[in-house]
Order: sequence, then C-alpha cells, then structure tokens
Amino acid sequence: MITGSQMAAFGMACVVLIAVPGPSVLFIVGRALEAGQRTALTTVVGNALGTYTVAVIVSVGFGPVLQRFPACLTVLKFVGAAFLCWLGLVAIKNRKNVVVGVPGQPGQRRRDWAALRQGYVVGGTNPKAYVVFAVILPAFLRPDIEPLVAQMLILAVVPVVIGLLCDSVWAAFSSAARKWFARSAARMHRMSLLGGALMIGLGLTMAFT
Repeated sequence: MITGSQMAAFGMACVVLIAVPGPSVLFIVGRALEAGQRTALTTVVGNALGTYTVAVIVSVGFGPVLQRFPACLTVLKFVGAAFLCWLGLVAIKNRKNVVVGVPGQPGQRRRDWAALRQGYVVGGTNPKAYVVFAVILPAFLRPDIEPLVAQMLILAVVPVVIGLLCDSVWAAFSSAARKWFARSAARMHRMSLLGGALMIGLGLTMAFT
C-alpha cells in the first residue's frame, strides 16, 4: 500500500520541519530543566501520543474542516498556549519543593502519569501538528490506492517517530545540564525557575504569533 519512496519523501519533508525547534521541543526542554530526565522522557512519550491522535482526527475527516474554518486552529493555539502558561506558573510556584527524582520514590508513578497527560495535551493542541497532517501529508498520498485513511495513518507514524527520537535527544541533553545544577539547592531553584519561564514564554509566543 505504501511505497518506500513515498515514505522516504515524506520523511525528508518531516525532518526539515522537525529540525526547527517548535513548541514541543521547547516544552520538553522546559520540563527537563524543571523536573528532570524521567519526567521529560515521559512527557516526550505523551507528546508523541498526542501528536498521533491529531493524525487520527485529521484522517477521519477533520482536515477539510480545518481548511474551511481556519479559526479552529486559532482556538487550538490559544488552548495550548494557556495550558503551557499554566504549567509554567505551577513550576515557578513549586520551584523550592523540587528534588532530583529517583526511580521508586514516593509519588513517582503519579508524577509519571501527570507528565504523560501534560505531554499528550501539548501534542494534541500543537497547531504545527495539524498543519503537517492536514496540509502537508495529503501531498504524499496516492489517490489511486484505497483507502486513503489507511495511507494517512501509516504515513503519520513517520513524523511521530522522528519527533519522538529528536525530542528524546533534547530531553537527554537538557537533563544532563540539570544534573550539574542539582548539586546546589540555589542553582536547582534557579533552574526550575528557568524551566517554568521557558514554558510561559513558549505559551505567550504561541498565543501572539
């Protein structure tokens, strides 16, 4: 159904788009600086799941709606921006309570689920994902092969996997920097403050661009 050249061409287009840091990357960096590697990587997984959910929504018929009513993207943009600003404010408020996470510590599973949900919401409200799946992906479909929905769902895996790998790298590098700051409580507080500020800045940037 899907040819190798078809996936390769779409993959190259996705690499170009994903290589430019967008809302997801900045969010992952902010989470890594604020809460550490485990939370950041869990957020990456949630973001990937949210992004693929966008692909499913677009594939079953939401794409034409977005093209006919561009205001829908604006609504999604403001919802995502408000959520990011809220997460940033929470991070700043709780910066003095931050500890370096270790597997098995009390409440870790609850924090993992929270990070997964938060990443899912950010991925599901990222306007860039809707543009990729509703505008760019259809250009790589083969209309002579049915069903088109199945083609879209298969091709959608390509940017999701690329984003998952790239975001994981960003999470790892940002978490490595955080470990140095963790040696000092004052530096740790400043790092959490920076992570929260990044998320707020990202939310405001999404809202006004």
